[in-house]
Amino acid sequence: MRRVPTPAILHTIPLHRITPMANLDLPDDQMREIVSAAILQTVTAENRDALITSAIASLLAPNSSGFGSRQSPLQLAFNIAIEQKAKQIVKEMLDTDEQIERAVEDIIISAAKKAFSSENKDTMIDSMANAIAAGFRQ
Repeated sequence: MRRVPTPAILHTIPLHRITPMANLDLPDDQMREIVSAAILQTVTAENRDALITSAIASLLAPNSSGFGSRQSPLQLAFNIAIEQKAKQIVKEMLDTDEQIERAVEDIIISAAKKAFSSENKDTMIDSMANAIAAGFRQ
C-alpha cells in the first residue's frame, strides 16, 4: 500500500481538537482552497500537468450528456455574463432615460390591448389554457 502525503494544512490542526463529531464549518472559498491545495500537493508534477490540462479541456468541451445546452461550461459562463450585463444596461437605460421608458411603456400597452382585443380573444384564451395545461404536466 502506498502512503499518500498529508496536506500541510492538516498538520496545523491540533489532534486533541479533532473528534469524530467535529463540526467543520468553513466558507466555500476556503474549503475550495484547502481541497485544491491538498490535491496539488499529493500529485506528482507530471500528474499535476495532466490534471490541469484535463480541467482546462473539460471547461472547453461541449456538453455531451444529452441534457441541456451543448455549449461548454466556459461558453455557458460567458453567455450568462453577457446576459447579466445586457440586463444591467437595459435597466440603467430605463431608469435614466424617460423617453426610452415611455416608448417601452407604449409598446407594452399597445401589445396588451391588441392581445386582449375581441378579434384575438379566442386565440388568447387558447394560449393561456395551453400554458396552464403545460404547467400541470411538468
